[in-house]
Amino acid sequence: MALKQVFDPIRKIWVSATPEEIVRQKWIEVMVRHLGFPKELLVVERGVKLLPHLKGASLGCPDRRVDLLAYAKGEEGNLFPLLLIECKCTPLNAKALAQVFGYHHYIQSKFLGLANEDEILIGYQTKEGMQTLKFLPDYSQLLKAMVSPNHS
Repeated sequence: MALKQVFDPIRKIWVSATPEEIVRQKWIEVMVRHLGFPKELLVVERGVKLLPHLKGASLGCPDRRVDLLAYAKGEEGNLFPLLLIECKCTPLNAKALAQVFGYHHYIQSKFLGLANEDEILIGYQTKEGMQTLKFLPDYSQLLKAMVSPNHS
């Protein structure tokens, strides 16, 4: 019996509808359709070594793939990683959190996320330490938060 498939609008391909892929596609739809994330600035299931901002500096990067990565454009048009999200089809736990922090070591996104079908946690660094949200802000809010004096 063949697995069902789902169309990924970012990669523009049909992919197997695994439980984790269903979670990933749910959050892509929320991000693009409801929260204003530009499709052209989203990366899905891409090898860490192949990320645009790490090209040429990928030595030592793990041979792993990120679930979702939203980029933003800098003043000179260069891309920088805004939000990294690890998607899980299981309850969010310490092991999954360690995984997203492991990716963050290389990717250095401004915001981190951990999501399953029912919940999302967003983390970001401030002068007071790591802060978390239990919702995903829209794209423009994340961009504004980067320039706030409390966000480092």
